[in-house]
Amino acid sequence: MNKPVLLGAAIFLAAVFGAQAETPATRAWKDVTGRVIQAEFVTADEHTVTVRMAGKDYPIPLDKLSSDDREWIRNKLAPPPSTAAAPATTSGLSIAGVTVKPGVKTEFETPVPAAVGAKARKITGGNDSYDDVDMTKAQVGLLVPKDFDPARSWPVIIVSVTDSGRAQGKNPSSVKAMGTFADAANELGWVVIGADCPGNLTPGLPANRAALAETALEALAAQWPASKDWPVATGGFSGGAKYSGWLGGWFSKAGRRVPGMFMGGCNEDMASKAIDEWKAPKREFTKARIFVSTGKADRIAGPGKTEAVVKSLKRSGFEVREELHDGGHEVNKDHVRAAMEWFAEGVRGTAGKQ
Repeated sequence: MNKPVLLGAAIFLAAVFGAQAETPATRAWKDVTGRVIQAEFVTADEHTVTVRMAGKDYPIPLDKLSSDDREWIRNKLAPPPSTAAAPATTSGLSIAGVTVKPGVKTEFETPVPAAVGAKARKITGGNDSYDDVDMTKAQVGLLVPKDFDPARSWPVIIVSVTDSGRAQGKNPSSVKAMGTFADAANELGWVVIGADCPGNLTPGLPANRAALAETALEALAAQWPASKDWPVATGGFSGGAKYSGWLGGWFSKAGRRVPGMFMGGCNEDMASKAIDEWKAPKREFTKARIFVSTGKADRIAGPGKTEAVVKSLKRSGFEVREELHDGGHEVNKDHVRAAMEWFAEGVRGTAGKQ
């Protein structure tokens, strides 16, 4: 069996065979870095697409292709529309008195449980970097996939946002940042959570962020008991990537399975600090996969700075995958999706969508 080749290798082969003009049988294929080839579609499955160039077939991993190409393949493989009646959609879903519509973000407010608040105060002393936050309640954003059934098992990703600009009156919100993960979550079968203080204000201290996220999970467990066993990943960009490291450690220490952490534009390793300062269980926590996404033109957390982060994470024992994109200090949605696919491989058999 031929081993899958990266799209970069396919581009090299295209150069060897000479420039290829697009014909009715071919289409343009673009990888996650923006490079393009002309090739004919042959076949595909949930992991690989096979394309034909100059009479030869080349398998390419789907996670190396752009989101548009992956969507094209999904449409290509989709069964023809059925004339049979569609099954009834999930109805009657609600949480904290608010109706939950699968595929659409829901927001609700819920009290921080006493035990959760006490756990955070043990670390923070009841303080925070900002004096406008109310740590007695959590403003939660929740998105469940379109075919959500609370009796099944689903992977969860908790989104964290940077607090950059907070001191200047800006209000970055983890709930508002959930959109970056929404498309991939709906496609792959993930639950997305963001948690702020009331008014979508974000606390600065990591333990307070973690307490809000745990409050959101407690609300899910109160409504859907099976969710207590769902794996919990974390993700964020820039400062949010640092918080994702802290939150991963928090939930690992709480006994949750942490399949992965997405760190986009990250210039500091906080996952290792969670081991050192919060005593996250190293043996279990380092089973989490870490996806580091870096812009080649990023002047804040470019390849030079993220290289040090990757080395630090690996020294702690984490499995790290670093991917580059052509942009600057910005989120790459193709990398977000690739990370969630990679994390899901580690919980195959527990994810809602197989």
